[in-house]
Amino acid sequence: MFVIRPEQIEAFLVGLPVRKIPGVGKVTEKVLVDMGVATVGDLQRFTEQQLIDRFGKWGTRLFELARGIDESPVEPSRKRKSYSSESTFPRDISIEEVADYIRNEAHSLWEALAHRKLVGRTVTLKLRTGRFETATRRFTPEVPPASGDDLARIGCELLTRFEFPADRRFRLAGIGVSNFVDEDEEEPSLFATMRAL
Repeated sequence: MFVIRPEQIEAFLVGLPVRKIPGVGKVTEKVLVDMGVATVGDLQRFTEQQLIDRFGKWGTRLFELARGIDESPVEPSRKRKSYSSESTFPRDISIEEVADYIRNEAHSLWEALAHRKLVGRTVTLKLRTGRFETATRRFTPEVPPASGDDLARIGCELLTRFEFPADRRFRLAGIGVSNFVDEDEEEPSLFATMRAL
């Protein structure tokens, strides 16, 4: 571990590969490389508006991170507030293929939550198109999902709430659970009385 002082930020960042920026995966890195961006220094040559035009809201985040700007609080021991699973696909896929992916991931996510004895009230679905349009939809049912099948069903229902054109294909999809039930609550009364927030 080491400390980077404010006056050292620019010199530290400029030579780093662009993939070192949090959130820049293989797909985004390829797009950036196609734009002539190999290092953080290369990325700094773009204006915020240029990055927004190419990446939408994510462009603002890229602009800030390339300059060492991150106002997120440091919370070394905070309780985890959500669990999710998402994937960037090797090729853009149809909405039907996304639904198959969500069904599979919902069951895997449910197993991970059951192992931790976590029950979440809110289900979130995330989609990103091949054009880097990103949107999320979330739903808090009256009764929390009680199985992988429940989670998969809610995830697939959320798919119908997006407003993308019917022919749009997708680069990334993910499903997550949050708004966890207090571990001290009694499960029988919880499932009998839980209401949507």
